Amino acid sequence: ICILPLNKPGSKSASGVLILGASPRLPYDELYQDFFNLLTSSINLALTNAQAFEQARLRAEELAALDLAKTTFFSNISHEFRTPLTLILSPIEELLAEARHSEQSGLGKSVETLEIVQRNSLRLLKLVNTLLDFSRIESGRFQAVFEKTPLSDLTEELASSFQSIAQSAGLCFEFQSEPIAGDVYVDREMWEKIVLNLLSNAFKYTMSGGINVSLFDRSDSIELIVKDSGSGIPSLDLPHLFERFYRVKGSQGRSYEGSGIGLSLVNELVKLHAGSIEVESEEGVGTAFKVTLPKGASHLPSEMISSPNEALSRRTREMFTTESMSFAENQSEMGKSEGEASSDTLRQTVLLVDDNSDMRRYIQTILDDEYQVITAQDGEDALVKIANFRPDLVLTDIMMPKLDGYGLLDKIRSDARLESLPVILVSARAGDEAKVEGLGTGADDYLTKP
Repeated sequence: ICILPLNKPGSKSASGVLILGASPRLPYDELYQDFFNLLTSSINLALTNAQAFEQARLRAEELAALDLAKTTFFSNISHEFRTPLTLILSPIEELLAEARHSEQSGLGKSVETLEIVQRNSLRLLKLVNTLLDFSRIESGRFQAVFEKTPLSDLTEELASSFQSIAQSAGLCFEFQSEPIAGDVYVDREMWEKIVLNLLSNAFKYTMSGGINVSLFDRSDSIELIVKDSGSGIPSLDLPHLFERFYRVKGSQGRSYEGSGIGLSLVNELVKLHAGSIEVESEEGVGTAFKVTLPKGASHLPSEMISSPNEALSRRTREMFTTESMSFAENQSEMGKSEGEASSDTLRQTVLLVDDNSDMRRYIQTILDDEYQVITAQDGEDALVKIANFRPDLVLTDIMMPKLDGYGLLDKIRSDARLESLPVILVSARAGDEAKVEGLGTGADDYLTKP
């Protein structure tokens, strides 16, 4: 009998033993011993592989459980958010309607305040709905209802909701559609989110030029193309564009705000239609998204096909258009703040820099009683205002398009004429770590947004 130890790789102690019976007819020589050692090594390797496979399986189960817990959490928390948001929005809209139609004077300020609350409640509702959609898709509980749809009319109606917003921002907006031959089945709510997400994205990153929406009829499919003349997307980012929570770094848009889930949701919704989405982009030239959906209904589950329902969701369109309208209002608001800046030379001047127009308005109302406030929508705009008005203090957000707060601070500190200008960073990031990071860049103070 031969007893040989079984050792784990890298372990000096035996984890088991292998008992072998030696042949009485063969001498136990070096060759026989080498055979036993080879057999032991093979068994050690097999046991190690089996153990590694089991550990990998357990890790996969843990990750799957964690992913399920995350999905369940998103679903539950989204439902919990939707109820209070609905109870906030409905009374606000009633108050707005009463205030707008009231003959009483002096309600202008109240209307403006209510509009800010409504706009940001809709923005939060949009984010909550997106998270809820993701959780439903991941858990397989997204109940699609595919209907025979006059896609050209539906798409034109959705696109028209952005036309006035684009025109107010000085952009050209065009919609064109070919006659669609054959039946097209879509989930109207999903198609609405696909089109509005692409339009919202195009508007956000198009500062000049225009946006073109086209619907083409192919032999066995339809193509939706949303093309803009915006800042474009770097080629290195294109392969990751539809990944969840992925954001293009340094992108030049109307606002830095965003969660990185809009295009990912579009991709998921297109896949539920058995379609595809592609993107072509060139930096400084623009971007084009192409959505292709097959015609007919043979590719769709029969139990999900329903008779047409002509209703469109007013709330869904509001969630996208009000956010884009707030971006468009930035330009007119900037002109107004410049005109008011020279009217009062007795109070100290504070330059408030933030890409969110509602946040600018809110902080300005806090400061207006004590200071003369001028506003800027990003770091580049702030440098122009500093040159024109020479403020006594700069209060700047950190996360902004074009030139962020850190970049603005660096420009100020590197200019001998401005190096003594006090700069306070204002950010939504709370905590000591964020404050230390902010002060480490040379700011005079770091404040958390109210």
